[in-house]
Amino acid sequence: MNVVMDRENPFAGNHSPKIIDGSTGMASIMQRDWRLQQDQKYVGYIWLKCCDNVESVNIMLDVFIGRAVALFGRISVPVKVGDYYRHDFEFTGPYSAPGQFTITVFRKGDEPATVHVGRVSVMPADNVHGLRAETLELLHRLDPAIYRKHFAKIPAQVEHDHATLDVQAATTDADKALTVAIVNSSDNEEAVKLDVTGFDIAGKTVRQVVFAVPQNEQQQMPMTDTKLETFDGSIVADPSTVTLLLLEEPDNFPLPSQAMLDQVARLKAKGIPLTDYHIHLRGGMTAEKAFDWAQKTGIRSGVLENAGREWPLSDDEKLLAFIEDARRFPELLVGIQVNDRDWYMAIDPAVRAELDFVLGDTMLMDGQRLWFEGEYEIANEDVWLERYFVHTMTVVNEPITILANPMYLPDKIMHRFDDFWTEARMIRLIDAAIHNNVALEIQSDTQFPNKRFMEIALERGAKITIGRNNHDDRPNELKRSLDWLEKLNVKPENMLDLQREPRPAVRPATVRGMVTLNGDPVEGAMVTFHPIDPRGVPVYGRTDANGSSPGRGNEVGFIKTPLATEVVLFGK
Repeated sequence: MNVVMDRENPFAGNHSPKIIDGSTGMASIMQRDWRLQQDQKYVGYIWLKCCDNVESVNIMLDVFIGRAVALFGRISVPVKVGDYYRHDFEFTGPYSAPGQFTITVFRKGDEPATVHVGRVSVMPADNVHGLRAETLELLHRLDPAIYRKHFAKIPAQVEHDHATLDVQAATTDADKALTVAIVNSSDNEEAVKLDVTGFDIAGKTVRQVVFAVPQNEQQQMPMTDTKLETFDGSIVADPSTVTLLLLEEPDNFPLPSQAMLDQVARLKAKGIPLTDYHIHLRGGMTAEKAFDWAQKTGIRSGVLENAGREWPLSDDEKLLAFIEDARRFPELLVGIQVNDRDWYMAIDPAVRAELDFVLGDTMLMDGQRLWFEGEYEIANEDVWLERYFVHTMTVVNEPITILANPMYLPDKIMHRFDDFWTEARMIRLIDAAIHNNVALEIQSDTQFPNKRFMEIALERGAKITIGRNNHDDRPNELKRSLDWLEKLNVKPENMLDLQREPRPAVRPATVRGMVTLNGDPVEGAMVTFHPIDPRGVPVYGRTDANGSSPGRGNEVGFIKTPLATEVVLFGK
């Protein structure tokens, strides 16, 4: 077989075609029955991924004349070994007749050669941003509201380094609204930044963003941002539409209410330190706005962004850039929300040391976003709840600073809340948080946690935080959080009060060890390397088949500690 569908290295979605050379040293894949027009110029591109044994890749262009097949063009595609790459090409149709498009792979030597085909596109050269000119002419006659009236200019452009997003834009409602249609051909969520170049929004304010999903359901996200120039959001798979609704005059950015200021003053008079550690820089929220709100309210701001493989902060470079940008305001604490359960091994320890805090929650289990209830089923509630509690205990035992939304349950299982969250389970979670120095958040915009949980947490000596978990830049007065601090008569020592310490000079330390049981190496044991000085950076990981602890290269364990400090090893 010359062509197989490969699920391990797909360009987008679940699989991509993979061409495998045969015994003759060549293999091909073809597309028949596409109609050419004489003297019509065509443009196209192809995305390929080549192994290092590929000699050449050619595109053969044939035309059928009666029963005969004539080759009228050959396109040689440069071979680049490694990841997917794009090659653009063009040609002119010799006849008005059916055509055939063939991709042929030649190997070098005797070893097999493989080429993945990610995507192929061929269109007439007079297409308008991927749409055929004759199709657009028909759309003009229909005059539908969703399409742009002037197709020569796209007022929205997308900043993205992947080829799975297709963006179109239109002005509607007498040019007072801009509709951006985004099609994501992958199965993964993609973060996008839209630049509304060419659309006049000077002196206007974006009031809301409406996501129209294929089922015509709508979710509204209120937001306010004078003279908005960019919009940050996440676009999930399947066609989606983002509509920016614009007003003629901007609103003044609201001030905190007098009731909130009075409440903050009462708590501060008791010595209660107040910090909102859950301010996401998304939906128009910026570090500058978070700082401004802190100045107006007297509640310190902790800003963060989601970190993980499929999240905005997907690598160390992006994380460092985020930290550097937020640190333009030294009064802000800077953290991340972690979504991958191996996050502490993925982030470089030196980079993690630059963070003021790490926030985690239990709303993603086994990669499933539990708030998207239509994407999963609960076949057996008891089994699912037991698995969810194990997941909750896993998160609270990670090296996080704050557990957000403790006691969270999705709406589809909320009818089991009281019998699931027994006092025994509450105590297990709270005690684990205390043991791991993890503070418990009182969410301002949800019902989590409940009163009894907070009472037990305070009785047992847990640390408490407050937070909002915003999706936009609208001010949040944290009423539920502040109300509970007063009702529970919280003391200063109950609150998490992080202070940014000067960064010490550090040195690397290599620690070697082996975990054994009755003399035999233990595979999969969780090992933690802890510096004695709390300012050092610990390393976490599991032992390999030889019982060796985690490391990089030939090192068994690598941590950075302040100068002249000891290192201790814990294993369990």
